[in-house]
Amino acid sequence: MGENCSPILKLQIMSRPLKTGLDYFPLDVEIDEKMELIEAKYGLIGFGIIIKLYQKIYRQGYFMEWNEDRLMLFKKAINVDINLINDVINDCLRYNIFDKNLYERFVILTSSGIQKRFLAACDRRKTVNLIKEYINIATDDINVDINFINVAETRVNQEFSTQSKVKESKVKESIVPPEVSVPINSIVVNFDFDKVKNLWNESCPSFPKILAITEARKLKLKIRIDEISGEKENYLEALSELFTKVESSKFLKGDNDRGWRASFDWLIANGKNWLKVLEGNYDNRVTNYGTDRYGNKKDTTNGANDDKIFCTGS
Repeated sequence: MGENCSPILKLQIMSRPLKTGLDYFPLDVEIDEKMELIEAKYGLIGFGIIIKLYQKIYRQGYFMEWNEDRLMLFKKAINVDINLINDVINDCLRYNIFDKNLYERFVILTSSGIQKRFLAACDRRKTVNLIKEYINIATDDINVDINFINVAETRVNQEFSTQSKVKESKVKESIVPPEVSVPINSIVVNFDFDKVKNLWNESCPSFPKILAITEARKLKLKIRIDEISGEKENYLEALSELFTKVESSKFLKGDNDRGWRASFDWLIANGKNWLKVLEGNYDNRVTNYGTDRYGNKKDTTNGANDDKIFCTGS
């Protein structure tokens, strides 16, 4: 920086935040078999979901934290059914389009291909900050100075300074992480998902059995358990009470004017459904029947159908 540069301009240049994401990313003309499988199964919608996820990932860097809030915002942005989004992501993890191991450990979406393309696009930058635990590629041949950051897995939302000086080594390690939220699975007890599956199947025989706790279900279950059970060690007891109320509800079993039935995925979909169940919104009531203007029998119990418009089954 020249000596004649004004103090104001110097301050603006020095305080300018480092760019972390990309303005564009490369897309191969020919897609590989894994992407073809997604397109064969879900059509262009499945392909489009992946491209939209790539856009969001590259916009902020080389990974994206994936939680319920992100899922809801993503659904709103692309206007696609939330179950379809979950199915596509589960298959992406299955086909290794996204790294399954990193997703299970840190609940992030990334891959070796994403990381390689990101670093290749950063070749003109002086320094790139990378969270060490998130990287699954060799960085020896990367033509950019890398500042490795160790994410503190046992600490949540702590403020640290992100400024560090690159001295003698091209790649140096730092214990100064950015402001990150540690994924849910690193701050709660280990849940036995097989016991949760068996508990649902035994407690709710009137409902479809669940065959497996998918990664998407695990993520939602951890959030719901955190909401439902104050003492997480007693989560099975809390879930047992919840499942028992679901099984005892005629409304949730389809005894309503639309024939709608609840499901395991509906119960854990958000923070409202399970709470309504525990608060008794779906408890059995004495029903008063009348007739509508066409002479059809109609449930006229006050408040009996207040929640029907929210019961989408998703």
